[in-house]
Amino acid sequence: MWIVRLALRRPYTFVVMAVLIAILGTSAIFTMPVDIRGIGNWLRPRYDRVDVETVWNTVIDDLPPLRSAVQSALTPPPANPEDPVPG
Repeated sequence: MWIVRLALRRPYTFVVMAVLIAILGTSAIFTMPVDIRGIGNWLRPRYDRVDVETVWNTVIDDLPPLRSAVQSALTPPPANPEDPVPG
């Protein structure tokens, strides 16, 4: 309801905003590149250039610590703080 009261008190504010939106929207349409679909080809990685050694080193070196960290984060705390955490 506050926006209706504001529109009734200041009608020129809404007229000016509508004109600005129309002008800026039109300018955005005409300045936008024609084929924006091609940006995906630029943003996506090149899968044909994947270094197999880097992938293998990541699997061997980084996944085991990540797995143990996720398992410890997902393990519920013991009901009694003095009980050992199941491992």
